[in-house]
Amino acid sequence: MKTCLGCIPCFFSQALRAGRIATDDERILKQVLDEFGIMLGELTLDSTPPEIAMRLYSRIREITGNGDPFRQIKRDSTLRALRQLDSLRDLIESADDKLLTAIRIAIAGNSIDFGVSSTFDVDATIKEALRRDFAICDYRQFRQRLEACEQILYIGDNAGETVFDRLLIEQLHKPTVFAVRGEPVINDATFDDAL
Repeated sequence: MKTCLGCIPCFFSQALRAGRIATDDERILKQVLDEFGIMLGELTLDSTPPEIAMRLYSRIREITGNGDPFRQIKRDSTLRALRQLDSLRDLIESADDKLLTAIRIAIAGNSIDFGVSSTFDVDATIKEALRRDFAICDYRQFRQRLEACEQILYIGDNAGETVFDRLLIEQLHKPTVFAVRGEPVINDATFDDAL
């Protein structure tokens, strides 16, 4: 995945949104945007959006002095998801295909992404994921490979979403390493968030 020109306004929007979450000081917010503009001039379109985001959010943390601007948002997302855990687990247990249902729920959890949008409806996304067919479905091959493997590396994404990932991991019935980011970027899960 490469960065395209259409990504640039989105990065500025993310910088402003994250800056406003980190501080309400307009001078600091202006500095965040100014420095991102300078940084952007040094980047090439061969940089991937995640590479740019890492640099952007690292700089936001430095400028604002806020090590994890999305900390409270991540906690709130996780608590909301945890409140659904028992009912979603019951839904999986009553399904004809527990693994497929857990996959669908994990996919729905991926909607918890403040890098893409600041609003989303997880409940509606879960309902949609449970009823809608996949555009591409390699489920049979996935099951075969799952049966043949000894261990799973599961790459976590966003805080809150990790709760839905947990439901899928429970259905894998394999030793699983759950990997997360080493430092805060947007609402991506870190070690503390994954706990």
